[in-house]
Amino acid sequence: SLLQLVGDFAKVLEKANFHHIRESDLAVCDNVYYNFRFPVRIKWEKFDGTLIERFFAAHPQKESQFRGSDEQHCCRKRCLVFKRGVGVTQTYGFMFAEKVDEVLSRITAAAKKPFRVALSPITMLVSRIRGRAQYEDESCASTPLTSSSGKAKHIHKPRYVYRVTLRDRLSSIGSFFSSILVQEPTHQDVVMLYRPLSNQPDDPKPAKAPIYIKLFRNVPMADLKVIFPEKDASMKGGDLLQLVITGLLAAATLFTQVVRGDQR
Repeated sequence: SLLQLVGDFAKVLEKANFHHIRESDLAVCDNVYYNFRFPVRIKWEKFDGTLIERFFAAHPQKESQFRGSDEQHCCRKRCLVFKRGVGVTQTYGFMFAEKVDEVLSRITAAAKKPFRVALSPITMLVSRIRGRAQYEDESCASTPLTSSSGKAKHIHKPRYVYRVTLRDRLSSIGSFFSSILVQEPTHQDVVMLYRPLSNQPDDPKPAKAPIYIKLFRNVPMADLKVIFPEKDASMKGGDLLQLVITGLLAAATLFTQVVRGDQR
């Protein structure tokens, strides 16, 4: 059955030293950008989660392994995503658009700082009431396997890779006008199992969509959301500014050509 297939799939990947992708891994994508600079929102409503929910209902211990300390766990029970290995990727270049976006982000953050300071007591009070746990970035740490006895064991030695972002490199005016090198840790192997929602919502008995299993190699941790098939991307301030400047230059060039043609 399909439920047995999902169970065997998860068991094989765990034996191959794969670990579960959690919401904390996806949260890194909201704070750090690498090659893909646009904010991404995963469209969870486009996934058929009935099979995954049945799998967790039949294996509650698996749900606790996926969940960890995350409130919104198991990729919201819509798909199964596993990771293995840590690598590194580097990009060297001028990165003008990325630098403009970073400068605009710093200006926006500076403008919002007085309001955040004024509202910080209220925010702390709400956080204590809700009992929200402080987020800890564990994207570069190795996840230990757990044996049947409950003790953690490591098959491989932990490997730590430092993230060097544009924010770290853009520390002076001179760095804005020179080429820079950024570095991002990667997941060497990422495997995803999911079933898309049926394209026949009006049918009383719609046909079930097939199950998809996809493999990705060397996925930057900051771009992890890009691998999901159903997503929305929005533009940031730097990209909008670049489009506005390009449009103004094009309009000015066209206007100049028209004026010169009338003078002739």
